[in-house]
Amino acid sequence: MKRTILAALTMLLLMSTQLLNAQSSSAIALFDKYGGKDGYTTVSISKELFGMFADMDAEDPDMAEVKAMMEQLEGIKILMYESETDGDAELEKFKGEVGKLQVEGFSELMVVKQTGEEVKFLAKKKGDKIGELLLVINGDKEAGFIVISGTIDMNTIGKLSKAMNFEGMDNLEKLNEEK
Repeated sequence: MKRTILAALTMLLLMSTQLLNAQSSSAIALFDKYGGKDGYTTVSISKELFGMFADMDAEDPDMAEVKAMMEQLEGIKILMYESETDGDAELEKFKGEVGKLQVEGFSELMVVKQTGEEVKFLAKKKGDKIGELLLVINGDKEAGFIVISGTIDMNTIGKLSKAMNFEGMDNLEKLNEEK
């Protein structure tokens, strides 16, 4: 009995270590630092939730494609700070920290610049697919990031953005358009 429990705990520890290593450690540190603080929005979506979506029965071929992608995802973490006031010291401090995210091992896929906002798309390859996608958002009134980890196929990334319908993820469709 003790061996079974020890083996299960060891496997759980190894799996959680792999998940943490798959995600940008500096982004996760910021997520942990600011999660739950006033003015910050944090979203953490686990593999288990994706599994529930994948278990849904769908007739729509687009949904079938999204379900197949969700089965390959490990998680999504979103951290955003928005301000309505000019010169918000907290926003400026956070923008500075977001700008210093460690992105070694990532390739820049695309940068989208719009009036008052810049979104960088960075990817860490895992074979011929993407193992981690990092979106860094820096704007006049907002800053933050989205980390998507798992096995990500660029052919279905736009469909994920529509299915999740989170602010900022709408830019994911542009990656597929650029391809």
